[in-house]
Amino acid sequence: MAPIFPQALIAFNRLRSGLSDWTLRTRILESPPQITLPNGARIVFKSGEKPDGLYGEDVYAAVLDEATRMRPAVWAAIRSTLTYTRGPIRIIGNVKGNRNWVYKLGQRSKQEMEAGNDRWHYARITAVDAQAAHVLDPAEVEDARSVLTTEDFQELYMAEPASTLGFIYAQFSQHNVSDDAVFIPGAGPLFLFGDWGFTDNTAILFAQMRDGRLYVFDELVGNGVAEGEWVRRVVRRLIDLDGYDGPPWEEWLRIWADQARPAHWPTVWPEAAICDPSAVQLRTTFATHGISAYLPKRVKHEVIAGQRKLNALFEADAGNRRLFIHPSCSETINGLGAYVAKQREDGSFEERPDPGAENHTWSHPCDALRYGAWGLRRFFDIQSGQVPAELPPEDDA
Repeated sequence: MAPIFPQALIAFNRLRSGLSDWTLRTRILESPPQITLPNGARIVFKSGEKPDGLYGEDVYAAVLDEATRMRPAVWAAIRSTLTYTRGPIRIIGNVKGNRNWVYKLGQRSKQEMEAGNDRWHYARITAVDAQAAHVLDPAEVEDARSVLTTEDFQELYMAEPASTLGFIYAQFSQHNVSDDAVFIPGAGPLFLFGDWGFTDNTAILFAQMRDGRLYVFDELVGNGVAEGEWVRRVVRRLIDLDGYDGPPWEEWLRIWADQARPAHWPTVWPEAAICDPSAVQLRTTFATHGISAYLPKRVKHEVIAGQRKLNALFEADAGNRRLFIHPSCSETINGLGAYVAKQREDGSFEERPDPGAENHTWSHPCDALRYGAWGLRRFFDIQSGQVPAELPPEDDA
């Protein structure tokens, strides 16, 4: 498996050319690309572009190549399909920072192998190893060292994560990931943060403000789902929260069908949804389901200004750290750890995100959080780290 389909075809074509002598005993299909060997084993070449399409079929072994370019949802899907067969998996990839799921899983593999667990294996292969094995020409490696940035050479050739230079949310760290980021009934207002994905992922985050801090405790991330279904999924999550005392799910369906209001409004209910200003239909759908949404003029902002506000809430100084995310919110955590800035020709970085499609796969949870931080900016005094004891009245929600 590769991050995108054209990369998967590279492996397919190379293996097919190597099987030329087996043509009479091997069946090769080009659409979808797969090879059935003489013993009946079938090798299927897929991409991680749509993780939901990886479920449902028995898999007896898997290889993920360029895995650091894949979303965590790919790993979840593959791991799930291997549960029944207990098949092995090999995960390959260049180092790309130290906050993505591949790097973390690699460190876990290293620890397990060192502890004597033979079900795990970890290998770190550098340019030095490749030179010793006569795979790479030393002159070529030195040329790469001279023309690449220090960070790129360190990751691509020495398999070591570079510093946080180039990460949009460099202030974010594991200190912002906390088991304390849970919903506590009555402890503070509940908000929803959303970023609509027109052709790719949509992200909706659940957050509670309490004690001057913001706690993101749940997430919904995925694609191929209409606005109405997203909001219904939100309500189902709300019904499951501690302290919820409103209508059950079946009654909500009747209420929405009749365009009515519940006889008793839940005490556990979002103060507001704070969404991408351009997501008109999403805001409207929230409203028709009884959840108010901030108007675009309150959320609209310059991207760099929003990033700075969000970084200020992540503040590395423990005394100013005001945003925490529950470990279960893996898409949000991995997105924040992998979202990078656009690099200039001189090797320095802009503040604006890299516009590439690969980087964009991480943008939606990050942007949902950015809209939320901007929409609630007046609740936080970014300079002093203090928060008003009471929320100011809303005049445009």
